[in-house]
Amino acid sequence: MSKSKGKTGETLVHQERALTVRDDGGLRLVVVADTHSSPHPDSARHIVAERPDAILHAGDIGDLGVLDDLRRLAPLVAIRGNIDTRADDLPDVITLDLRAGDASVMKIL
Repeated sequence: MSKSKGKTGETLVHQERALTVRDDGGLRLVVVADTHSSPHPDSARHIVAERPDAILHAGDIGDLGVLDDLRRLAPLVAIRGNIDTRADDLPDVITLDLRAGDASVMKIL
């Protein structure tokens, strides 16, 4: 992980992760955000139906147990949102190496 200063002077933690692309070059990524400790009751069913290669939680997780539940469904990548003050192990910005190109995700505060 690395650090930089955000626009308002806050320290941002950056992380890089590689995601494995399927043999056909595809990647099915489900993006979840703003669970605020209470994901929608049907969210797991909808995620499983998509058969994702990975899940990205784009912040405002709340109770970090939400991440444990998502990890049971598919490999998980997560960033910290503005309500995730106790999520010290999560980055603010993550760059995903998709082998065909990069994607960056950042929660705008």
